[in-house]
Amino acid sequence: MDLREAIANSTPRERSGSTAADRFEYQRDWALCKLLVLHQSKNDYLLAFDAFDDVILMNGENEPDRIAFFQIKTRKTRSMTLRAMLKQEIGETGPLPSMIGKLYYNKILFPENTEALTLVSNAPFSITLINSDVASTGFKTLRCVELDQQTRNSIRDQLKKEHGLATEPEFVDITSFEVAELPLEGHATFALGRLAEFLETLNPEGSFKPRLIYRTIADEIKRKNNYDGRWSSFDEFLREKGLGRKGFDQVLKTVGAHRDFDWIWSRIEDRLNAEQMPILQTRRLRDVFRRYSIDRASRKDVSLPDLEAVVKGAIGSGTACQQADTASLLNWIVQGVRLSAKSDEFRRYEDDYIRVIGLVAFYDE
Repeated sequence: MDLREAIANSTPRERSGSTAADRFEYQRDWALCKLLVLHQSKNDYLLAFDAFDDVILMNGENEPDRIAFFQIKTRKTRSMTLRAMLKQEIGETGPLPSMIGKLYYNKILFPENTEALTLVSNAPFSITLINSDVASTGFKTLRCVELDQQTRNSIRDQLKKEHGLATEPEFVDITSFEVAELPLEGHATFALGRLAEFLETLNPEGSFKPRLIYRTIADEIKRKNNYDGRWSSFDEFLREKGLGRKGFDQVLKTVGAHRDFDWIWSRIEDRLNAEQMPILQTRRLRDVFRRYSIDRASRKDVSLPDLEAVVKGAIGSGTACQQADTASLLNWIVQGVRLSAKSDEFRRYEDDYIRVIGLVAFYDE
């Protein structure tokens, strides 16, 4: 069974309860920063949120064969101890999984494809190392092979007891402990700063609204994180829970990260002026364009993608090429929307709003 089939056929462990809002927001911002790093690497990737663990990473959207699991923990105490990692809280029906136990369950589910199990904490790890002269709290990343034998034995015994294993668990070579760079206090500000740096690298000449773009990406992660339906195929899993290079590129394009909206409007306005569209009409379209830009970036209007699809379909038809000028083309697009099968759903959109969608679709593709 390949990894795609394994994802489609495996059932995640039931969650012990809802994630506290402050912990989820930290987890979301950690995932956002991870997403930016992955996208800059130019390698294929697929991140998925709250599927099998807090965050999982696969080596591509098409034919992945490796998977890494990240469990994100926040603590207000000074350090993360071995005792805390092995502790099992008592739930309504008995002991809940320990941090280490829950993390290792992923290896049980995907024995052939799991390449890494990582426990991430905002606090440093206080655990005994082979080199007892060095304090573990001074490291940002620790591999399980660096822990002393007694500590590894304690983890092994916990895993065998927790999962009822008859054989030795294979965890030492694939388990790591990572101190997050993301601070507990002010994590949203930190993530926003990382996003601003990413956008500047992506398009040095762009004039962006980083807070709006941050909210758009954060909402997309939240939507995928909160999807709790059962997927029947890998493609459905990808659509509902994952975000890869192709999908994130589409999000960036939607919010104008590759080419900012000021640049897009400048290009459109040059065309309208060349065709001598009346100034007042051009200004009216510019004002509507600003509103559409916000709607497009926020992605809160669930009907907007359908309207955009109808407009693009109209432009793609042969009849569109027969329009004499831009004004005629836009009027023809409006008429097509008003006569479409979803005309009742689109009634709330004014004609100029539809014209602006047509302008963006025609001149920014």
